[in-house]
Amino acid sequence: MHVGYAPVFQNLGRKISDYETYRGELRLVDLAEPLGFDSIWEPEHHFTDYEMTPDVLQFLAYCAGRTRHVRLGSMVWCCRGTIRCASPSRSCCSTSSPTGAPSLASAAA
Repeated sequence: MHVGYAPVFQNLGRKISDYETYRGELRLVDLAEPLGFDSIWEPEHHFTDYEMTPDVLQFLAYCAGRTRHVRLGSMVWCCRGTIRCASPSRSCCSTSSPTGAPSLASAAA
């Protein structure tokens, strides 16, 4: 069985600082591999405290530098208009999915 972890960087209700939210999630990311998780997946949501990771690829690059064996994946499915495409990473399409469902990029291939 393959077990993945998806940090969500949620700060619903702003009960703690954004710094504490990030610090706690990054601590869990560091624990994912030693605890036996097979992968780390990062979702994306803009302009809300629901999810505070606006650049998924940058976060996954950070994870790549802190892990050795886990697989990394993006839960970004496709363009959602000009706001998404104007983001710094400009990564409009995912090439994989945590569920194994085909993505926009693989469907076009």
